[in-house]
Amino acid sequence: MAQGYKVLVTGNYKSVRSPKYNYTFDKLTGLFLRWGETPDDDPAMSPFGPEIADIEISTGDCSGGCPWCYKSNGDGFGEHMSAETFEQVLDDLPDTITQVALGITDADANPYFIDILKACRDRGIVPNYTTSGFGLTEEIEKATYVYGGAVAVSVYPHNMGTAFDTICRFIKLGMEQVNIHLLFHATNKPFVNKVLEAARSIEGLNAVVLLGLKPKGGAEGWKPMDQETFSDIVSSSKVRLGFDSCSSPKFEAWAKANGREDQLVFAERCESSLFSTYVNVHGDAYPCSFAEGHQDVKPTSVKGAWHSDEFIKFRERLLANNRECPLYNV
Repeated sequence: MAQGYKVLVTGNYKSVRSPKYNYTFDKLTGLFLRWGETPDDDPAMSPFGPEIADIEISTGDCSGGCPWCYKSNGDGFGEHMSAETFEQVLDDLPDTITQVALGITDADANPYFIDILKACRDRGIVPNYTTSGFGLTEEIEKATYVYGGAVAVSVYPHNMGTAFDTICRFIKLGMEQVNIHLLFHATNKPFVNKVLEAARSIEGLNAVVLLGLKPKGGAEGWKPMDQETFSDIVSSSKVRLGFDSCSSPKFEAWAKANGREDQLVFAERCESSLFSTYVNVHGDAYPCSFAEGHQDVKPTSVKGAWHSDEFIKFRERLLANNRECPLYNV
């Protein structure tokens, strides 16, 4: 028990209980329920610590060569978090954490990747990651099945064959939470529709998750997709869709314009500094990965970051902006 709240673990369920903030998380299915004083109360933030941590364990060593990469990763000059440092990061995070999203570049770039996956499960935390399919070994795939929760495969024009093959291998292993991550921006509607059509043939695919481009790093100067084009894609899709929180305002606009207000319960706008945090490969904490390097956001240590001046300042800006990104036009 920590001051002000209780953490309860029963079977596959992890829960937090307090007078004004509560959640229940199913580690097997990923189902997450959050409420405040009553089931109808939706708290604006977690007062105790993040629910999810995005942890970067590798940089640089990525053979994807994507010109739009917001991290500007490429071959060589990689840095990789050690298993010991990763475990220290986990120990420094509050016990409210349910899941981590691992930033990995090529899957085999970090030599401690499997140890890191296991370290999460040993602490009752579900590890997830996104891969382009490059660097995956049979050993990593099996470890993902044993220790992982969800896995997402990024699909781009230059890796479509590799990505779809990777998806099918994970599904064949028995993974039930296999998703496609599909970046959308001002000029790639034809490719988005191509992937959505091709995804219809993948039996066992969980969903295609649409990710809005952020004009950072290699994507600086790129333009986001307009609402009309986004809405047309969503309306015409014949596969199950998901969205990153950055895209939630666009999804909400589509739902309201198409008489699908019932879908709004599934939408959550930016949760950075409210319910999630980011830790880079050096162990520095930021509200989110897109805030790293921004002139308005300074790094802080993982321990105590949630109640630091930097997080409080970012949190206030985010809430004042109706939980739409205060840093970028998305």
